[in-house]
Amino acid sequence: MIYTRYGDNLCFSASDDVFPSEFKRRVIETVRRHGFLLNYKKTVEGGNGILEFPGVVIVQGEMRPLGRYIVNLAVRAENGALKNPEVRAGHRSFLNQFGTGGKRRVIEKIFVRGSSPA
Repeated sequence: MIYTRYGDNLCFSASDDVFPSEFKRRVIETVRRHGFLLNYKKTVEGGNGILEFPGVVIVQGEMRPLGRYIVNLAVRAENGALKNPEVRAGHRSFLNQFGTGGKRRVIEKIFVRGSSPA
């Protein structure tokens, strides 16, 4: 079992095909015992080496931006919504955390060349 923390998110990974229900029960008990509540609307069970967190996805151990974030960013660039330098800097800072995993062609076009992604 591997435990990963991303912000205030908890992630437990196992190589088993089915996550052990006894372990899941113990995690919930432990969280409650420490005075916290799980947000079941945000609880996600992944599989096949893919973990999704708010804003990021981890695929076979490599953190990447979510595809829907990239699509939204491309649409915003096309609509001229990324002209503000502070907005661009915020998105660039977010994407820089991914190293080469966040350097997709659309990102290069938006931030390096300054053109629209089309």
